[in-house]
Amino acid sequence: MTLQPLHSAGSPRTASSDFGYPALLVFGLALVTYILTMPRTITLEDAGLFQMVCHLDGLAHPPGYPLFSLFCKPFVAVAGQVIPNPVITGNLISALFAACAASVFYACCRLLGNDVRLAILASLAWAFSPVFWSQAVIIEVYSLAALLFMGCLYSVMKLRTSQRIAWWYAACLLFGLSLANHWPLAVLCSTALLCLAWPNLTLIVDWLRSPRTWYLSGLWFLVGLSPYVSLLLESETAISVTGGINGFSEFVAYVTRAHYNQEFNAGPEDSLAFTAWLAKMTLHQATLTGLPFMLLGLAAQFRRFGHSTGWGMILLWLGSTVVLAPLTGFQFNASGKAFFMPYTLVAMAAPALWFATGVTTFLEALAARLTAFKGLAENLIAAILLASIPVQLYPAQDRSETRLADSFARSVLYSLPAHAVLFVSGDSQIGPLGYLHHVEGVRDDIELHSWENTVFANRLGSPFLPESERDQLVADYISETRRPVFSIPRWFAPHTDYGAYIQAAAQPNTIYLPGLGQWLDYALTLYEKDLVREAHSQRFLFQRLGDFSSMLVPRGDNSTETVPPEWMALRARLLQTFPGQLSLLEALYADTGNTGRIPMMAALIARAEERMPDAADQGALGRFFFLAGQVSLMNTGDRDSAIQYFNSSIDAYPQADNDSICPLIRLLQETGRVDQQARGLKLARQYPGRCVAGAGNPGNPPNQ
Repeated sequence: MTLQPLHSAGSPRTASSDFGYPALLVFGLALVTYILTMPRTITLEDAGLFQMVCHLDGLAHPPGYPLFSLFCKPFVAVAGQVIPNPVITGNLISALFAACAASVFYACCRLLGNDVRLAILASLAWAFSPVFWSQAVIIEVYSLAALLFMGCLYSVMKLRTSQRIAWWYAACLLFGLSLANHWPLAVLCSTALLCLAWPNLTLIVDWLRSPRTWYLSGLWFLVGLSPYVSLLLESETAISVTGGINGFSEFVAYVTRAHYNQEFNAGPEDSLAFTAWLAKMTLHQATLTGLPFMLLGLAAQFRRFGHSTGWGMILLWLGSTVVLAPLTGFQFNASGKAFFMPYTLVAMAAPALWFATGVTTFLEALAARLTAFKGLAENLIAAILLASIPVQLYPAQDRSETRLADSFARSVLYSLPAHAVLFVSGDSQIGPLGYLHHVEGVRDDIELHSWENTVFANRLGSPFLPESERDQLVADYISETRRPVFSIPRWFAPHTDYGAYIQAAAQPNTIYLPGLGQWLDYALTLYEKDLVREAHSQRFLFQRLGDFSSMLVPRGDNSTETVPPEWMALRARLLQTFPGQLSLLEALYADTGNTGRIPMMAALIARAEERMPDAADQGALGRFFFLAGQVSLMNTGDRDSAIQYFNSSIDAYPQADNDSICPLIRLLQETGRVDQQARGLKLARQYPGRCVAGAGNPGNPPNQ
């Protein structure tokens, strides 16, 4: 079978000619940009966990990411001898992988033709796209996944041009390595590789007629998978999400992510919403300046590169975007979008190629009509269009001054008394606090515990215990220890409230620590000036302001406690935020005997709705809409508005402990409309046993 090479060169190309100095330029520009914009302090997402895994020889969360772990552990050990900041050392791993991925993508684009300009445009457009850039500056597995995929893509395209079986074996090895790093992404992107390899199908089938080819293909594939063997050796680790892996059955459960038992409640409407959001996000990858060229390139790619490449790029985009959306089960909300976005990193290489193709097509057409735009002028216009992407995105992607999570964790650790015990929960607490305590050695006199018995080796019990047994273990621990015990989750009652955390106590109390007040002032400034743009950080900030609001706002006018003037000023600022207004609304709603406050609550709800941030916590949104529905009934008796609010509450927080469920069911049943009554019956079946006769009268507040 004779195939025409993708490029039009007169002589065969070597692998080195696909790279060359332009590839080094792409690598250098990308790496320098990432280093300049990477955080210098610990961040959120999984950064804290991966820093602990890499610095303390730990086990990453399922599926274990063994290849990344095998790279990062020796890297931080060696680089740490030169770079004093462990955060930068860890983040540099992702930056290096990302810069390499961009340069390999350059080589892939070179294989599409002789156009060096197109290859530079595409590779740098991908390197500076928002999703790729955001993952290149923090310690994560996604940039290595991108590099390995590009290695697979390059091998498949070299196979098309050279028809040498060595590139088939290289593709087998690299795909195995991809599975050993992030197998879900590798599988989702595999359809694009199959499409690009399609012109060589007859040749590959001929090769596979030989048992030797099967043997060597399987051997190289298994070599790629071999990093998984390292997981079987992780029986005891200082850092691991659920403990070590003991035996083959636990290994299989870990790799297949069977340990994740999350309730995602997402439906078809969420998948449709994600699809629309992904399309919009894709169009923004090249900014508004590059959008017309991206659309032009999407249309021109089939004529320029052929159908297998054109459809391959479309499948590449679809794989970890539209196809993935219904598989994740994420609800379409701020949290779901924040967790979903990194999965699209590899997919965004396709829009980058479309942008470059569009620019090249436009410049060629322009030069054909106006000779003045040939040569240097063409390249200058291309450079300006490319530069517009990082210039527009730099302010939002620059995280070099990020210190929200780090400053909170340090404020908490330094404010605790000697030899204290602190319980934490969730990635946003475990990661930053665990990193500072275990890697940097901040406050080595205290002890960190995870409520869920995850990550840290000092777990009180199995991470798979029922919630009631887990909480009982914590209660027993508190009763037996003589050390002061604190918790960031507000799960002690009664408690002493410090704002950032609480302490179990015989009587409710509040203590105002200057260091925590200074952090609250800093956090409020960030909120007021809208300086936090990263989605996980926005959610973290919202939650922390909610904790401080729980301490300050409900004590309001009825408290006889003396509040320091500086904290009263902070309270006034909190009341201008959505978390503060929600806490005030809770306080007013709890004062059920004062009916004169109902109009005040209605006005407060109207103001809060106008200031509702996109990053609002789902539990907080569920509670707000519940209160809005109850106040609507108490204020005007408007049942339609109440039904709308209760529906919004359940949409935001579709859990069995949502207080909107029972009043909504009752209201729907009382409407007399068949469709509404059917909706009520559906809710009752969805949450069986949640509502009992006589409970949850929708027109009355609790305990009235």
